This record gives sequence, C-alpha cells and structure tokens, in this order.
Amino acid sequence: RIVARAQGTPASDTMISRLLLLTYLGCVAGLHGTPPASLSGRGVVAARGQPQRLRSRPVVAKAGISKLRSKLVGVGSCAPPTRVTNVDLEDLVDTTDEWIAQRTGIRSRHLLAPGETMSELGSKAAERALEMAGVAAEDVDLVIFATSSADDLFGDAANVAKLVGATNAVAFDLTAACSGFLFGINTASQFLHNGAYKTALVIGGDALSRWVDWNDRSTCVLFGDGAGAVVLKAAATDDEAGILGGG
Repeated sequence: RIVARAQGTPASDTMISRLLLLTYLGCVAGLHGTPPASLSGRGVVAARGQPQRLRSRPVVAKAGISKLRSKLVGVGSCAPPTRVTNVDLEDLVDTTDEWIAQRTGIRSRHLLAPGETMSELGSKAAERALEMAGVAAEDVDLVIFATSSADDLFGDAANVAKLVGATNAVAFDLTAACSGFLFGINTASQFLHNGAYKTALVIGGDALSRWVDWNDRSTCVLFGDGAGAVVLKAAATDDEAGILGGG
C-alpha cells in the first residue's frame, strides 16, 4: 500500500514512503533473518546481500564468590524455659528416648508456654546480641526478623524493634523457612554493602510448637521454639568483610 500511494505523489513524499518501507523491511529482517520472499530481487533489498539477523551480546557470568562489606560484631540467643525431653514424649506418642536420639541426636527441646510470644524471644536474643556488640539500640538502622511463625499476621519485626528500643530502624519480616536466617543475613549485608545502612540487627526464630501435630511421632519429636540474633556492621574495606555474597 505504501508503494501504491507513492506513485503519482511528489518526489519528497515518494522518498519518505520508500524510507518507511525500508524501515519496515529492516524490522522484519531483525525478527526473521531475511525479508519476505515476495520482495526479494525487486530492487527493494540492497544488492549487497540480505540483512543480517540482529544478535544480542552474550552475557558472561563472573566466576567466583566475593565478600560483601559486612561484618558480624555480636550474637545472642534465647530459648523458652519450658523443656520437654524425649522421655516426656513417650507419654504422648509411640516412641522412645533411644529411638529419637539415634535418628535425630535430639534429647530435648524448648517450647513456648501459654502467654509467651515469639516477639519476646526475638527481642531477648536481639538484646543479648546488641550487648555483646556494644551497640546501642538507637544506632541500629535496619531490623530483619526471619520467621515462619510470627505472633502477628503482619509480622513481628516492628514489634521487636520497639521492644529493644531500635526506634530509628527500618524493620521488616522475611519468611524462608529453614533458610530464613541465612537469607536475612545476606539481605542485611547487601544493604550494608551498598551504603544504605550502617548497622543491622538480624533475628531468626520460630515457634513451631504451635503448628506441630503432637499425635504424629514422625514430626513432633523434631521441632522446638527459640530465637537467635546477630548484629552486623558495614565494613570499610574488603579486608574487614566477613560475609560471603554473590559472585
């Protein structure tokens, strides 16, 4: 249609029409490698040959693992006082202390009592980590709580930040089950590495006793409740860095 309209029009309009047609052919060549067969050999395509397929530059992955500029300066933990042994579980399900210990290495587990919360466990672990690091709570910029069993539907990180006094921190929860704490450390380290924050508090904890079927001996013997925390600070140089990151 463009060619038909070009006939009988001024030279400038004809030139524009031809340019539009060539642009169209260039797009077709980029997508399909060659122009339509019906247009080949009619003077529309340059005599030097067919247009070449556009090729993207290959992406070369960088090998190796580098360190993030983040260093661990304090650790803390907290487990509830209620302790349940394998012998205690013998009264609940068909199992024995020997059977559990041989297969899992577990002799006892700590469980939250009624009225105790995940936020309380997390905040106590965080306070101990801050004390070890010698860092004031108000100097913390970022709080990440890795948990799959928060007290609140919207997460516990903000509540933990409030309980420990980290009033200047951004706080959010991260849910990744068993690997949550590792993802939390890596996520916080990324923020420290790029300069967004200087000090981060990462807590990992779960209260899986709330979800365990205590009539299922294959699972109830495995889980307990508790929390652990670390304080991370931005490292000034690669020599100070201690957290492994992506390559």
